[in-house]
Amino acid sequence: MNYKFLIIDKQPRIGDSNKTPYAIERLQEEITKLGHTSDYVYNHEISIDQKDGNYSIFVRNEDITSYTHIIMRGHFSREEYEIKRLIVEHIENFNKKNPEKQIKIQNSDFIKIMHNYSKLTQALIFSQNDIPYLHSFYRADGNYDDYQSIFNNKTVLAKHVSGENDLRPKTNISDTNTSESNLEPSDATVKKNIYMINKVEDFAQENLNKKELKDFFLQEFTDIGEDLRLFVNGDKLISGWIRKATRSFITVDKGEYSLLTNPEDRLIELAKKCGTAFKSDFMAIDVIYKDDKPYVLEVNMNPGFKAYEKKIEPKDGYEIINIAKEMILSFI
Repeated sequence: MNYKFLIIDKQPRIGDSNKTPYAIERLQEEITKLGHTSDYVYNHEISIDQKDGNYSIFVRNEDITSYTHIIMRGHFSREEYEIKRLIVEHIENFNKKNPEKQIKIQNSDFIKIMHNYSKLTQALIFSQNDIPYLHSFYRADGNYDDYQSIFNNKTVLAKHVSGENDLRPKTNISDTNTSESNLEPSDATVKKNIYMINKVEDFAQENLNKKELKDFFLQEFTDIGEDLRLFVNGDKLISGWIRKATRSFITVDKGEYSLLTNPEDRLIELAKKCGTAFKSDFMAIDVIYKDDKPYVLEVNMNPGFKAYEKKIEPKDGYEIINIAKEMILSFI
C-alpha cells in the first residue's frame, strides 16, 4: 500500500530559508525509498476553517485529512504547539467518523500527555513516573534573589522554560544590540538559552539581562563535562551518542561526539521508563550523570539527528542506525 506522508516543521531561522532542512530532506528520502510519497509544510502554512459546524484544517490549501501519516516536528511558540494538539484531536475525531480510513500521527499520545510543551510539564511527568531528574526550581514572578538558600549556594543553570533557543547576530556584526525581529537568516546564529549562575549578580550577565526571568527556571549544575543522547523507538533504546564539552559548559557548543556503545542496563531501563511514561512512538532522551547515576535532562519528540549522522563513526562493532528510517517505521 502506498502511503501519503505530511511533515510539518518550524521554518529555519538561520541560513538559507529556501533550502529544505536536513531532517526533512532525510525523512523524505527514506519515505521515497519505502515506496511512499510525502509533502512538507511549515507551521505558518496551516489554516483552520470552521463553517456551519464543520471544522477543517488545511496545509497550503489542501485538507489535512488527505494524508495517511503525519509527522509533526518543531515549533517556536505556544500557539504553534497548540495547533499540534488541535491537529491530533481533529484527526482522532475524523478517524472515529471514518473507520475505513485511519490517519496516523507520530507521537499523538505524547502530544496529548504534554498539554504544554515546557520543561515544567516534563518535570511533572518525570516525578509521576519515578524518572530521575535534577533538582529544579521555578518562580512565576522570576524573582530568584533567594536561589542560593534553595540550592545550598551551589552553581545553577538558568534555562528557558520552553527550551527555546536564542537568536543572536553573528560575531562579525558590530551592532550586538540588533533585535531578533531585524535579523536576516544569513546574519543570525542560534545559541542555547542557558546561563551559568554562581551569584545573584550573574542574572545581569550579557544576553540574560535582556530576558524576562519568569521565562526561566533554575537547575542544579553537574560539572561532569559530558552528556548523552538516547534515541528511543517505542520504549527501546536503539542508539545514541556521548557528547563532551570542549569550549564551554554547554556540550552542544563545539562538543565532541562519539557513538554510544554497550549501554549499561540503567540506560536501557531509563529509555523504557521514558518511552512508557510519554507513550511515544519515537523520542530522544538527553541524559547526564550525577554521582555516577543517570538523570534525564529532557525528552524530545522531534529530535534533530544531523550530528548523529555527520559527526559519529561506527565503533566497537556498533553501527550507525538509520534514524530517519527508524522514525518512519515507528508508527506505520
